[in-house]
Amino acid sequence: MLNTFTEQVRAGAEVYDFFRKRDELIERTPPGDGRPVMIVPGFGASDISTKILRDFLRDKGYEAHGWGGGLNAGPSEGALRQCREQLEMLSKKFPGQKVTLVGHSLGGVFARELARAFPDQVDQVVTLGSPFGADDNHSELSVRVLLKAFHLFYGGRRDFVGRAPLTDHLMEPLPVPTTAVYSQDDGVVNWRQCITAPAENAENVEVQSSHIGLGMNKQSVTVLLDRLSQKPGTWAPFDRTKYADLGYPQAQAHETYEMPYRPKRPHGPHSKVFG
Repeated sequence: MLNTFTEQVRAGAEVYDFFRKRDELIERTPPGDGRPVMIVPGFGASDISTKILRDFLRDKGYEAHGWGGGLNAGPSEGALRQCREQLEMLSKKFPGQKVTLVGHSLGGVFARELARAFPDQVDQVVTLGSPFGADDNHSELSVRVLLKAFHLFYGGRRDFVGRAPLTDHLMEPLPVPTTAVYSQDDGVVNWRQCITAPAENAENVEVQSSHIGLGMNKQSVTVLLDRLSQKPGTWAPFDRTKYADLGYPQAQAHETYEMPYRPKRPHGPHSKVFG
């Protein structure tokens, strides 16, 4: 409750700290290689909310773009179409290069499903406080709202009426490298809903941040820069010891063991969000 009521104050402090250390953050990792990055905003937000991050990435040397879909009003055919079209545009604009997808909150759920549907066009996915899953012990309001909203994706198909199958689908590992950034100080979503099952190309990284400020927090931005600094086609887990002075929390047990989620469902026509 305290985290919820202090969200805006903490986010403001994080933005101030980000600008204060902006140049230092740029110098911590190698210059960008011009690869395309697509950033999807969270629910109720637009590309305005990611402008600071996009400008920062451009100054770093990356081709950062928004999603171009206006206000993210939740799952809809229009939102899905916009995501597909933006990814296709970037793939054509930067031939031979795969796109890194970054999503804040609900935008990260979109990014994950986009990568699941079009892995040949996506290099990696970085989510920032994105509630794409939960176990049975944490069926909170935000999970129920998210799952209800995602019924729109599937047009009310009977096989997605229940909570379990849809949660299974959202939590299934992606075919591309994935970094799930989360904060136990998140005042909007439960952090347990924002972590993935660790795998050879999937990881969870804890930061100290508000939910609103995840896109402008020095710790989460450094994680993103570190992920982008890897050569395309290569991937290794984030090494927080390289940035010990930034005060990352120590690795948690759930970052290194298989999360308890249900068995995978067979892939088929009903397993895709993006047709």
